[in-house]
Amino acid sequence: MTNYHYNTDHHVTSVKPSAMAPSPEAIKEKLFWAGSLVLSLKDVAPKPSIRLSFNPHTNHSQKLSLAEGHDGDKLDRTLALVTLVKDPLTRKIINSRLIINPLTGRHIYSWQRISTFTGLSVSSIKSRFLKGLVEITRSINPQEWEKL
Repeated sequence: MTNYHYNTDHHVTSVKPSAMAPSPEAIKEKLFWAGSLVLSLKDVAPKPSIRLSFNPHTNHSQKLSLAEGHDGDKLDRTLALVTLVKDPLTRKIINSRLIINPLTGRHIYSWQRISTFTGLSVSSIKSRFLKGLVEITRSINPQEWEKL
C-alpha cells in the first residue's frame, strides 16, 4: 500500500510509489474533470448563464462535445469516488470544491466560501480535502480506477 504524508504547504507527497494505485493528485484531477463537466450538462447548472450548452459565446461544436459527447457512466463512477470518504463533512468539502465553472475554469466554491458554511478555518478545510483524497486513494479498487 502507498503511504502518504502532508507537508506544510498542504500538498500530499508519496512515500512509497505504487504502480497500481492512483495518486491523490490523479484522483483530484479526475474529480475536477467531473465537476467541470457537471455544470456543462443540460438542465443541471444552477443558472442558464453557467451552462455551456446554452451559452451564446460558445461555438456550436464546443456545445455539442461538452453537453452531449460525455460518457455518463464514467462521470457517475468518478463522482461516486467521493462516497469512499467516511466523514460526512469531508465529503461535503470535496463535493463543494470539485464543482468548477466550465467557462472560466474557476471553482464555484472558494476555500473561503467553504470555510464560511462549514465553520472551519481555510487551512483546516484544505487539510480535510487532502485527507479525503488520500482516503479515496487507499480505498479505491485499482481495477475500478483503470475503468475511469
